[in-house]
Amino acid sequence: MTHKPATKSVMFKVVSLEDSILPVPLRFPPPYADLSTNPQAFAYNWQLLEHAFRLPKPSSFPPYERTFEPSDLAAVRRYIAACRRLAGYSFVSFAEGMTVDTKNGTTKLETNFASFESLSAYAVLFRQIHEQREGASFRVVHSILNRYARMTPEDAHDDLRKDHLRDWGRAVGKIMATMLKPYVARLVADSSHVIGTIPTPVPHEDVKPLEVMSRWNYGELIHWGDKRSDLESALGRDEVWTALERMHVGESMIGLSHLYFGFSQLAARAIERQAN
Repeated sequence: MTHKPATKSVMFKVVSLEDSILPVPLRFPPPYADLSTNPQAFAYNWQLLEHAFRLPKPSSFPPYERTFEPSDLAAVRRYIAACRRLAGYSFVSFAEGMTVDTKNGTTKLETNFASFESLSAYAVLFRQIHEQREGASFRVVHSILNRYARMTPEDAHDDLRKDHLRDWGRAVGKIMATMLKPYVARLVADSSHVIGTIPTPVPHEDVKPLEVMSRWNYGELIHWGDKRSDLESALGRDEVWTALERMHVGESMIGLSHLYFGFSQLAARAIERQAN
């Protein structure tokens, strides 16, 4: 009698570079997760942001004693209100994704995207807190808070305020240049890179969020304007490229949104002592 050797099965669990860092302990609750229909989505994005930036707690920002000009105070309050409203939109809580399966020369694409209606509604209000030219955008509010921190005579907390504002501003700048997931993936890849070897490639790190959002906002979502030919070119290659382009605009807005939400909590703390 012959005996066949026992076979052993080996299972591999493959995760993306950015997800390999999970779980990441959070030092403060994900901003406005309590307003969301999917708090887990907020927690996921904030774990990536915590790993990437370890930003100061919004609640640790010292409130200003100086009295704000009415127009400045109105802009800060509008920014806070817009962020809180956006946090409750279904789009920012939707876990989007896509799967591409290629066998024998045939490609099968499956997508799980929020509705176009949801994306369009989100893009309109998101633009108000994102576009620098808007009256209550992140950049406008960041500039207001910075200006009051640099007024003379300085108070005892102005250096701390400047440090916090610098850190939040830098984080936003980074995620305007690279989407959140590829940004974290690059940090992970570089941390394990052996000198003298070829760096690990990171999918989608060449995607520029500002460019993606611009062609969607001014080619479809908000205006059928001067970016429509750029969007048509991006969408016109094949169904996979079309799905990727759609996924990229969602990821670009959501990564920045969570930073904007956190900064709005800092802004709320900053004006805590301002009279109504």
